[in-house]
Amino acid sequence: MQAFKPPRTVELDLPLGATLGRPHDAAMQRDILRAGLALAPLFTVPWRSVLLPVSWTPDGDRAWEETVRDLYRADDDDAGTLSAHQADHNDRGDVLAGNEREFLARHAI
Repeated sequence: MQAFKPPRTVELDLPLGATLGRPHDAAMQRDILRAGLALAPLFTVPWRSVLLPVSWTPDGDRAWEETVRDLYRADDDDAGTLSAHQADHNDRGDVLAGNEREFLARHAI
């Protein structure tokens, strides 16, 4: 996020790929969306980030973290997916860090 600086971000401490919560858990996903939208008035300053207090499991079990670590360990080589995506964005000049003023001017934020 620091490299791309989205204008406003609601973060969740959930497993990789679970952007809005557990799959097929419509109630959790609605709660997350509502909580994120309720924060909209706080986003008066560009690039603000807020972490929602959401847990993957009711008991707060964090066993999923090791799975995510394994994915990043497997992706640690130069040919890894994460590295390839970052290199592609850098090659195209899609990095916001250091280009904030130009971005603001282009997007009238």
